[in-house]
Amino acid sequence: MIAIISDIHSNFEALNAVIDDFKNYSITEIFCCGDIVGYGPNPNECIEILKNKNILSVIGNHDAAIIDEVNLDWFNKDAKEAILINKKIISQENLKYIKTLPRYIIKNELLLVHGSPRDPIYEYLLTPNFLEINIKHMKQKICFCGHTHIPLIYSKSSDEKSKIYYPKNNFSIKLEKDKKYIINVGSIGQPRDLDNKACYVIFDDENYILHFKRIDYNFHLTQQKMIQLQLPKFLVERIEFGE
Repeated sequence: MIAIISDIHSNFEALNAVIDDFKNYSITEIFCCGDIVGYGPNPNECIEILKNKNILSVIGNHDAAIIDEVNLDWFNKDAKEAILINKKIISQENLKYIKTLPRYIIKNELLLVHGSPRDPIYEYLLTPNFLEINIKHMKQKICFCGHTHIPLIYSKSSDEKSKIYYPKNNFSIKLEKDKKYIINVGSIGQPRDLDNKACYVIFDDENYILHFKRIDYNFHLTQQKMIQLQLPKFLVERIEFGE
């Protein structure tokens, strides 16, 4: 079984809760679809978990920003402020780690990116049109991504029929091997589908079954840390409501 996480955003409590949940499954590999840092209060601690657990990650747009690979004007005011605060507290060693992250990972028939197959870091897959364009662009059977913080399954069959699912709490589905899929695994550190629980995916690659998991965590503690670092009020409040 493979676990796929994304958009941790320096939220140590959420990531730790998800890592603890892994113990309930026979997980052999863990991948991250980027945005390890930004928004939250614990960039170093989150990176250390990924390194200690041998979790392979691609680079996200917030990760790219913290190593100056993207202009901060690309971000809104709150996101920009959080990146600058993260940048002040992150270690040089962990900055070097972020610089090593690839834009995409390919594992057999799986593609892992942050944004989309055609633009691995920056493109948001929010509309059927963008999903349609990108699934045609894919060479692999399944693409796992993040970036929007909203769990999603988009499928397309050989006869050109497509479907979109917006998975809710602990949703499972058996994938069909004659279809192609784009799967947004949601966000660990800052969900935006009106459910504040950390979201991640387990893929049973032998039986082709996909599980979306939602995990409670102590978001109050995360909020306290964010307030201490004077992170923007909106960012502090939104993790309580999953918006």
